[in-house]
Amino acid sequence: MTEETVEDRDLRYLVPVARLNLPDQPDLIHLSVYQWLPAFQAWATGMAICGVSTRQGALPEAAVTCEGCLAYRARYERMLAPGYRPEDDDPDVLRKRLADMEGERDRLRARLRAVTDETVARVVGPDIELLCEANGRLTDERDRARRWAVRLENENRQLADEAREAKEQARVATVAALNLRRQTPEVAQRTLARIREARTWVAVWVELGQYFGLTAEQCGLEARARSRGEAL
Repeated sequence: MTEETVEDRDLRYLVPVARLNLPDQPDLIHLSVYQWLPAFQAWATGMAICGVSTRQGALPEAAVTCEGCLAYRARYERMLAPGYRPEDDDPDVLRKRLADMEGERDRLRARLRAVTDETVARVVGPDIELLCEANGRLTDERDRARRWAVRLENENRQLADEAREAKEQARVATVAALNLRRQTPEVAQRTLARIREARTWVAVWVELGQYFGLTAEQCGLEARARSRGEAL
């Protein structure tokens, strides 16, 4: 996804990006959110979705090699898709859903115990002789109770799986919120205000470099190119 191929400026996309040229950074290709910035009238990338600072600009043909970014990729694609509802990844909403599912699981367990107690009472209660005479009906009742117990146990396992998925969604939502918190409209507006006050290309690119995570070398090259009227 590049500026030449993207047409919908209201959407955001995931694109490969390069690491910063730092000695302690492994040589990996990351994923970053690619979006249109009206304040700058340009497409831009931010931090990697794994939380690492990266170079500005998309690498459409590059293969992503960061395991952290690949682990979060499916979650971000869902979050960036049209029609996504933020409450689906809201920790409070997910915790409430988990509590509701656990309550339903407890209700089903209580029902299973009640069915078991009722079946035992029928077998060993005062009507045992009558039940023995109606052995065919007792067998049917026993088989029906067993099938019911199996179905309830299957439902319980499904609820447990959904509860684990809800916990994972809450964890991922928290991580995503922390990773995306730095890039807000307020931060962009403050950066734009400082750029408007700048009197040199160096000052302009210092602000842009801090916002987009550029290195000092990159900022210097950009500033010199603009001051000479050149294009990188």
